[in-house]
Amino acid sequence: MGATSTALTQLVAAADAARPAFTTAAGGVLVPAGAANDTLSAFLKTTGQQSPATYAALASLDQSIADQLRQTSTFSAMPVESRKSLRTDAYLVAESITKLDKKQLLADPALSGPSRELKKQLEHVTKFIPTWVKFAVAIALGLGTMIGWKRIVVTVGEKIGKST
Repeated sequence: MGATSTALTQLVAAADAARPAFTTAAGGVLVPAGAANDTLSAFLKTTGQQSPATYAALASLDQSIADQLRQTSTFSAMPVESRKSLRTDAYLVAESITKLDKKQLLADPALSGPSRELKKQLEHVTKFIPTWVKFAVAIALGLGTMIGWKRIVVTVGEKIGKST
């Protein structure tokens, strides 16, 4: 939510730079925006396999993300439903690029460079933890350990005692 207009502009530029590489890798296959989410969701499953449709879906969602961000200067100016949809699209694109990279399917420099930059920009605006959440979790863990320390010690001690 706190992303600056500069960050959004950089994200749009990264999306525009990656789209031609995705389109080329798709080899003429087209996936409409409505089916792109399902295509990438299927690819992200453990049994999901890469195909030209994967790259076509990436190109389609990439276009959708760029188009939505061109119309706004901040995330807070977007309607809530649009933000949810955009975040889902951004997650699917970033995770698909991560999986393609792990499987070494982004070997072509024309594809890997723009894809990795797009992933970096997407993660910059989607993977964040507000500072207040970090403090709240730390306090909850600390208080929980302070109150339940005996049970933790007994449980760990019994497991170690039984294993030796």
